[in-house]
Amino acid sequence: YIMKHMLDTNGVWVNCGPVQWHPCALLRPTVEQLKDMLQVAGFELISWSVADEAVAYRHPDDVGGKGLEARYTRSEAYRPLRFVARLLSSQ
Repeated sequence: YIMKHMLDTNGVWVNCGPVQWHPCALLRPTVEQLKDMLQVAGFELISWSVADEAVAYRHPDDVGGKGLEARYTRSEAYRPLRFVARLLSSQ
């Protein structure tokens, strides 16, 4: 866990983005598995949520919504994982 080594005790990690792994990644945990891994690694989860609406990678109107019509039949979008975690111990 890189973030565990970058933060001091009580350091805070704020995340907002996709759960997307590199194609060569050895582990590709789901959102729930990631949550468990962070807790086992010594993080206290202050908040944790997955957005209901998808966010387009390229153009806001790729996914439609909010009165906009989608530009294409295929879209590249994600639902952001938002969390705030505090490192309880940096050891």
